[in-house]
Amino acid sequence: MLHRAVYLKLAFNMFNRSKEEYINLILTNREWELAEFLLHFLSPFKITTDLLQATQKPTLHKIFETYERLFNSIDNVQALFQNMNIKPDWISQIENAIDQMWNKLKEYYTSTNISFVYDDAIILHSSLKMS
Repeated sequence: MLHRAVYLKLAFNMFNRSKEEYINLILTNREWELAEFLLHFLSPFKITTDLLQATQKPTLHKIFETYERLFNSIDNVQALFQNMNIKPDWISQIENAIDQMWNKLKEYYTSTNISFVYDDAIILHSSLKMS
């Protein structure tokens, strides 16, 4: 949805300006900036969701790699925010949400009682084995 909205930004703005009743629906530059950030930041999470929802093939061997990719994505954004000298005002709102995402991801990652199953799945995978 965000991908389409950002892609059709000009069309959205033209449509919302076309009638008086839609004027209050015009997004500000700040809101478009936030939408573009969310589109890029949430992209790895969408890819992960699509991957793990696949039912045609096993995906257990990809869990560890997937968690690593998501943790890295969050860590990279947090580091980027910390290194910024001038921050847009919406970043403070996002920082709290990103911290909560990291905590929830860690909770799911550490909640398994049988963590060896990920290693076993990789070893038993026909093309991965011990590599």
